[in-house]
Amino acid sequence: MTSGSTRGRDRQVAAAALGVVALTLGLAPLGLIAALPWSLSAATMNVLWVSLITVSLAVVVAAPIGVGAAIYLEEYRREDAAGRLLGAVARLLADLPAVLFGLVGLELYLQTGGRFGVAAACLALSLWVAPRIIVTTRTALRGVPPSLRETGLALGASRWRVTRALVVPAAARGVAAAVLRATARAFGEAAPLVFVAAAVGRVDPTAPVERASASLQIFAWLRADNTWLWEQAAALGAALLGLVLALNWLAARVAR
Repeated sequence: MTSGSTRGRDRQVAAAALGVVALTLGLAPLGLIAALPWSLSAATMNVLWVSLITVSLAVVVAAPIGVGAAIYLEEYRREDAAGRLLGAVARLLADLPAVLFGLVGLELYLQTGGRFGVAAACLALSLWVAPRIIVTTRTALRGVPPSLRETGLALGASRWRVTRALVVPAAARGVAAAVLRATARAFGEAAPLVFVAAAVGRVDPTAPVERASASLQIFAWLRADNTWLWEQAAALGAALLGLVLALNWLAARVAR
């Protein structure tokens, strides 16, 4: 009886200690965020807005390509050598550093005579996002029970009909979560945009920000010898962090 009572008190003490640690870890970031200057200037809001547009356009381009390629590789070419080779290439591209895709964006910008800076940045970012969508979407498709495919084929349905009517709906939550996680990663990546931004002269922290990404602009402002720009960079960073956390939370909810 005494031993059981002692164990109960130990559990209560351990739970209380964990509660204090969790509360401390939770309040520290909240205190930091509360201390930030939330009076965002029009230029800062413009950076955030342009970043939203840039990433959204990149995902709009990359998501259909990535999901379509994943379905093709997983459902039609999984067993043959070509499918395995293409899958390996997709995994390799997903592991490459983002700076290499920035070089592609810079080359596109230079080849077009500097007329399509934002388009080149969006394309570079979409090339970086697409392989990640392919890899994670294939993982979601593998989670569909093989018996579902076998049942559809046994009933005389074509492979395309089984894929469209059974497999894709069953994996829809995982696919949506994959796209959301890739979008969250894209918001934090400046490298695909750095080269294009540098080429169009947008790294100057006092220059117009029509073509900047939020993460790139934070880097530029932090390098400036200006306290006000530092405050704007901190507030913009907190807003960007909140957006990334919200997207990851939504992806986790969708995947359930």
